[in-house]
Amino acid sequence: MKKMFLILKIIRPFNLLLGCISVTMVAFLCNLFSSSLIHTILVVFCFGAASNMLNDIIDVAIDRFNKPKRVMPMGLLNIKLAIVLSFFLYVIGIMSTFFLQPLGQYIALCVILPLLIFYTPVLKPIPLIGNIIIGGIVGSIFLFAEAALTNNIDIMWIPFFLATVLSFLREICKDAEDMVGDAALHIKTFPVVFGLTSTLQILRGFSICFCLCAIIPWLNTSYGLLYIIFMIFFIEIPLLYGVFVIINKHSNALQYSNLSKLLKGITIMGIITIFLSNLISI
Repeated sequence: MKKMFLILKIIRPFNLLLGCISVTMVAFLCNLFSSSLIHTILVVFCFGAASNMLNDIIDVAIDRFNKPKRVMPMGLLNIKLAIVLSFFLYVIGIMSTFFLQPLGQYIALCVILPLLIFYTPVLKPIPLIGNIIIGGIVGSIFLFAEAALTNNIDIMWIPFFLATVLSFLREICKDAEDMVGDAALHIKTFPVVFGLTSTLQILRGFSICFCLCAIIPWLNTSYGLLYIIFMIFFIEIPLLYGVFVIINKHSNALQYSNLSKLLKGITIMGIITIFLSNLISI
């Protein structure tokens, strides 16, 4: 029972739940509730769980500095067992893709899976590029789900944009939070290479661009009044508060950690905003 709890902890169940909810939301908006939905959820869950586990396996030395209370750095779970479980989850996810529409299967196997596997060992250490890629992987859940269910991508581009940018900003915050440990181990993240002043400028610049671009779907009538109200009050104002008030050029790891948590909440509100904006036409 204890080992099961440790496994649940390492696969980040809350993040996986958000991914599964996002897939269900896409199915609702596309009005497609079929057996493909179960397999689409399985792909998202298995790929996400396996990749979270793989990330902790590869980063165990780094996490001894940055996240010493995690399961792997504390030695609470055998690394060999974690590798086997990760491999097993990837296999289940791959098998589930064969029940999806061809476009969804292609995206899962030829785009998302390679990025997930090579992210931590190859892409993560590349300043900014790694952050953009992980943001795109998170946002691609919406594109993948629509493709897996309909064999087309038409209505999920806006959710993809919102989730990608917010996840990118959160990844930058997490890098700033882990800057001391990353620098000690010569991990060349953006904050380590360019410093916290440039990191702050990146966060503020992208946040302002995001806020301006997020208004476009309302201006071109893709979404209505409910969208712009939720966008301004529950996403843009908290985001700008976070990057201009919570953090500044003297901010420490704790303040960046607080902003990272705020960005997760903002992302959840983004999912709710898209869902309600499609559900209620005002």
